[in-house]
Order: sequence, then structure tokens, then C-alpha cells
Amino acid sequence: MTAGRALRRGWRLVRMSGDEWRLLLEAVWLLAAARRRLQRMAPLPLRRTLEEATPRRGSPGRLPDTQVAVAVARASRLVPRTTCLCRALALETMLRARGAEAEMRLGVRREASGGLIAHAWVETPTATFFADPTERTVPLPHFRTA
Repeated sequence: MTAGRALRRGWRLVRMSGDEWRLLLEAVWLLAAARRRLQRMAPLPLRRTLEEATPRRGSPGRLPDTQVAVAVARASRLVPRTTCLCRALALETMLRARGAEAEMRLGVRREASGGLIAHAWVETPTATFFADPTERTVPLPHFRTA
């Protein structure tokens, strides 16, 4: 990272509001917890564990979904080895805690070598967050948890 880029990133952090700082800290905590726990358990039980550990925040209109997604994206740069699955789990948990309708999706795409690459993202009724930029990922069927 160049010095100029680091300085711009630093100024962005300085200008953040109190709500943005709280979102960033919550996202860092959830990403770190997701990454650590994914090493020991499957994603679905982990999803329930994260939701139980996250307090409900109330109405979805208080902060836009995009602002929550930006906080998760920023936090993912601060937590080492964060994967798309960690980001999707954290974002889905934070949006649901705020009363928003959000669903983590999983999909796969074929590599040029013939292998498969998995990807996770979050869909809401109005937006898709952390989608595959190549748009070649084929979503797996929806799965529901009890």
C-alpha cells in the first residue's frame, strides 16, 4: 500500500460517525468470530451461534443496508484471512439483527482448469451484497434452517 493510499484510508476512518464506528467494531467482532469458529464447525450451526450472540438492534430503517455492508467490507480488510463466507455470515447476521430481510446464498463456478470455486454472498429484497464480480457463479438451491 502506498503512503498516499494509507493516508486517504486513515482520513476516511477519522471522518466516520459514531454509528459507523459502532458498525465497524461490530463487523470486526463478527468477522473474527466467524473465521475462528468456521475452523471448528459447519456454517449453519455457526449462523445460529452468531445470531444468538448478536443483540437485536430494532428497525431496519435506522441505517441503510448499504452502510452495514460497507462496514463489513471495511472490517474484512482489518481481520486477516477473511473469506467470502465470513463476510456473508457477518453481514446476514448484522442485517437480520436490525430487522432487515437478508439471506446468505452459496454458489459455485467452474475454473478454467475444470475445478469448482465456491462463493457466498447476501441477498435482500432490494440489493445483493458481495456478489461474484465475474457473474459466472451459479447459485445453489435455497436452503432453510429451523
